Amino acid sequence: MIMMGPKKDKGSMMVSIMEKFKKNRRGSASIEFALLLPVMMSILLGIMEYGLYFNERQLLQNILNETCGETFYTDAEDIFIGHYNTCWGCDIDLSDNDTFYFCSLDKDHNQYTGYFPSGMIPAKITLESVRRKTEEQIEAEAGY
Repeated sequence: MIMMGPKKDKGSMMVSIMEKFKKNRRGSASIEFALLLPVMMSILLGIMEYGLYFNERQLLQNILNETCGETFYTDAEDIFIGHYNTCWGCDIDLSDNDTFYFCSLDKDHNQYTGYFPSGMIPAKITLESVRRKTEEQIEAEAGY
């Protein structure tokens, strides 16, 4: 005669299967890594992309502040050619009134990583600078 133990119902069988899975932790680290990798890469690439963007923006702002004045076009062009070999996509403008020079610069910005949608990183850098004219420049323009 075959002795059969008490019948297990489905609920208790499910509990015993779940207990086996709780004890078996092999492969859980790789699954967690696979789930977190895209998030970590997005953060890393975002830091790099914004760092490069702000670096280029600050460099252009420094060039604009230093060259704004009477010889803006030649000074800015010399610096751009020295740094960029050319200023592809740059649009520089100089205007003035009686006492100030107003310099502006527009430059297209392309993503380095190409990882982000176009709206997340600004596509154009627009900068302005103002410099006060010296007394000699004001007198020379007035014809004194």
